[in-house]
Amino acid sequence: PGPHTLHTHSLTHLPPPPSHSTMMAQSLALQPLTARPAAAPRAAARRSATVCCAPETATTETAAPAAEPAAPVPPKPETFNEIMGFSSYGPELINGRVSQVAFLAAIGAEVATHETLATQIGEHSGALIFASALISLASLMPRLVGGITAKPETRKDEGMWKPSTELLNGRAAMVGLSAMFVQEAITGNPVF
Repeated sequence: PGPHTLHTHSLTHLPPPPSHSTMMAQSLALQPLTARPAAAPRAAARRSATVCCAPETATTETAAPAAEPAAPVPPKPETFNEIMGFSSYGPELINGRVSQVAFLAAIGAEVATHETLATQIGEHSGALIFASALISLASLMPRLVGGITAKPETRKDEGMWKPSTELLNGRAAMVGLSAMFVQEAITGNPVF
């Protein structure tokens, strides 16, 4: 046989199958919308086919990978007013994040120094302002430049860090700080 003749081979002489993800994508794309009878796959498996291959002298190239799905379009940047509007998600989200950090810091400082929350705020107001500004900036910046969104209704509840849990913990920290402040103002003593 010459270099341009075609050879027939059984299916056992085919190149290795494509990767699992490529096969899964192809099967989902080609899957019919109606259910098939259970006997049809078994009958297809028993059939044999003749495959026409390229000349043996040609090098066998691996098949080109399936086209990658298009990346999702990133959300458009939001303005400061869209994020921090009265009925928007920003104020509660940022206040909740600041409150979570402040609550843990207040408890730690009370245990270490036995100072009330009012005393801590008065003596360390610079640290409070700096931490609040840093958390606010870190929460706002990704959305102002068009990155990921922190809007709870647009994020999925995946894994341990869920948007709904973050909002709940932020609300609890705000209530905890308020209750701590009121209790210490009434008694004049630190909680811890």
